[in-house]
Amino acid sequence: MRCITADGFRGLPSPIGHLAIVAIAERLVADIPDACLEVVPGADHYLPLRAPDRLAELLLARLW
Repeated sequence: MRCITADGFRGLPSPIGHLAIVAIAERLVADIPDACLEVVPGADHYLPLRAPDRLAELLLARLW
């Protein structure tokens, strides 16, 4: 299974919630075979809206 975990919280001010999300992303990548972690700074929960071109690039790269 190919899995992309996208982290848009790095580089944002770090309330506790953001740190927990970063930790979850790292744990997912550690636990899922063939997973990769892609950091998209500043995208937060709205990755498809804040960085649609980057998201499409990441998805297409992992499909092939």
